[in-house]
Amino acid sequence: MTNFVRYAALVAGGLLISATAALAGPTYTFALNSSDVSQLNIDIGTITLTQNGDNAVNILVDLNPQGTGATYGFVNTGGSHTPFAFNLDSVSDLSISLFTQPTGGDFVNSGNFSFGLNTTGGSATPYGFFSVALDISPVQNGSNTGYFGDLAFTLTRAGDGATLSTSDFLRNGSAFFAADISDNENGGHTGTVAATTRTEVGLVETHADVPEPASFMMLGAGLLGLGAARRRTRG
Repeated sequence: MTNFVRYAALVAGGLLISATAALAGPTYTFALNSSDVSQLNIDIGTITLTQNGDNAVNILVDLNPQGTGATYGFVNTGGSHTPFAFNLDSVSDLSISLFTQPTGGDFVNSGNFSFGLNTTGGSATPYGFFSVALDISPVQNGSNTGYFGDLAFTLTRAGDGATLSTSDFLRNGSAFFAADISDNENGGHTGTVAATTRTEVGLVETHADVPEPASFMMLGAGLLGLGAARRRTRG
């Protein structure tokens, strides 16, 4: 194998590797620290997105403790307030493949309740409408029907060749995520808390742009030109 052929193989191989790696998204964190209620306009917790294969993303919502065992919780105060909401580039073929906190999405608080995925979306006033929501059912108003703990689940996109990346989670107006939050299981302040900024923690794999077909054609033409020039030089 000539040096030229070796070089061409290395270049082509590198492009293929970067195209494959682009399917995996970086790990992102978001701070839940913006609210329409002054008592909740503080650091409530964080949201972490982690890539899990080509078509799944792990989502962890880690709510901060308030001291003496108290924590914040997800509630459904009715109207245009959604327990948890976010925006994706597409809602097709989405499902929750695993719910670890609470286990199975079910919890007990003055009754039996369950989280469910809603791909018709939901509002989170004053941060607008989001394309995907986690609802609490049966729907009942009040902090004593909320879930006071962390959320941890895996979101999956099904279908042949389907992909889901952490980079598919898009800002909706001013916020990436929004949640209907209470600071007291027995009452207290409730309101919408949002994550308006995101931070890239680290890369699962490189997320360089995938070369378009035209780029591959240009590469091929360039390599052929190099080969022709090499032959003319030798002649």
